[in-house]
Amino acid sequence: MRNALALLIGGLSLAGCATPMNVDCSPFRTDYAKAVPRSATFAAIQTDVLPPGDGAKSAAEIEADTAAAYANLVGLTLSDMPGLKQSGGGAVLALSGGGQWGAFGAGYLKQLDSKNELPRFRMVTGVSTGALQALFVGAAQAPGQDSGKVLGDLVTEYTIQDEDDVVHRGGYIGAVVRGSVAKLDPLRMKIEKALCSEVPVSPQTAEDCPLIKALGTEGAPVVLLGFVEAGSGEMQAVNVSAIARAAVSPEAEAKLTMTEAQQCITGGALASVAMPFFYQQVQVTSDDPDPAKPGKADPEDAKVTYYDGGVRQSMFLFESIDALARAEAKLAQASGAAAADPARQVYMIRNGPTVAKVDEKADGTRGAIPTAQRGYSLIVNQSEVTAIEAIRLRDDTAEMRVVTADGYDQKFSDPRSQTGGSLICKKQEEDAMFEPGFMDCLQAFGRHKAKEGYGGRPGGWILLTPQSSGTTPETGRADPLVN
Repeated sequence: MRNALALLIGGLSLAGCATPMNVDCSPFRTDYAKAVPRSATFAAIQTDVLPPGDGAKSAAEIEADTAAAYANLVGLTLSDMPGLKQSGGGAVLALSGGGQWGAFGAGYLKQLDSKNELPRFRMVTGVSTGALQALFVGAAQAPGQDSGKVLGDLVTEYTIQDEDDVVHRGGYIGAVVRGSVAKLDPLRMKIEKALCSEVPVSPQTAEDCPLIKALGTEGAPVVLLGFVEAGSGEMQAVNVSAIARAAVSPEAEAKLTMTEAQQCITGGALASVAMPFFYQQVQVTSDDPDPAKPGKADPEDAKVTYYDGGVRQSMFLFESIDALARAEAKLAQASGAAAADPARQVYMIRNGPTVAKVDEKADGTRGAIPTAQRGYSLIVNQSEVTAIEAIRLRDDTAEMRVVTADGYDQKFSDPRSQTGGSLICKKQEEDAMFEPGFMDCLQAFGRHKAKEGYGGRPGGWILLTPQSSGTTPETGRADPLVN
């Protein structure tokens, strides 16, 4: 027993020696990564954080703060306004986390696009695996892009031969020493090559990096990737569109080199997937956003650690779509420009199921690791569903729809199959982080939902209705939340 305890203590002490993944992006915190605005309810709950006597803010003050924080996050300036005025645009897309379950979303998006039924988005937000998807969706909808090709590339990213194509996984016990279950080196390489397919190492021009070029094109959707700053615990997002524009826009020439843009976007994407314990820590070396602070002598102080955005929110938008539209209108009015059409539609893709899988062995489980795994899976499941519910409840006017991977374990047909037959998606190795066969099946299920619909709903979209609506437009029956 003493030996085991000594080994555990020794392992815990060695855990501090685990090497985080570091990405260099000097302007990351000063220019591109900002706090995600809190909701009015969130602000009200935290009223007592204010010094005694300051009192709670009024609704108007909270709305003003939200508008200012939104403008700060999105980077709206006079030069940015044209990028939000897209023809036929107006919808917003939120993409959730889910790891290998992102294969479902990839297959779904590609199939929906092939049917010309993918809505036109003015903004795309993503967390974890959803952050990786957001890069491709934003690029696919940039003016002049072949969306089928770009989303086909997205599908390719989720088509793997071996788990080592994405992560280098070790055991759970060994993670005490290593600091995490899996290292992210393969994923970093995949992201860098996806951004700059022509010259993945030290790219020089926009032609070397077609994905970054598309993301920086005027009229492309604004793309935001969410993560948590470990030190402050604050939910933040990086404006990928602003990074791309800084590298490819003629008026922004030399603000960022193409290699710098590649690394800044890679840093944001990796930060968004760095789930503590499971994946290697990610640090972004960046200048301090507080100019009042004296220069730091130790370069290590510039390395800021980030966690997967799912630690706080598995998908995110803002206080409400109305608040978003009002913020844009105020900025447009100040600049003398015409405001973009209000974004009245919200689409959400949950990369995974919404119901926790039944664990028939739970009553007989005594080990610490399987017990922790079960608890973690339940917490994540609740977080994913609550994030969707929170977005719905914050806005009782916008039209909202969600699609999920629910039904993956029931028989379905793959639209691409030439022989017919039916599939059921089932993991062969429960501990696998990225299982090739399971991911292929999830892609097929995504295609199925997009082509065949589900429950008679076009595209498989579930209409989320506000509590005040009384009845749902599609069924006419009373249902306060979903049909």
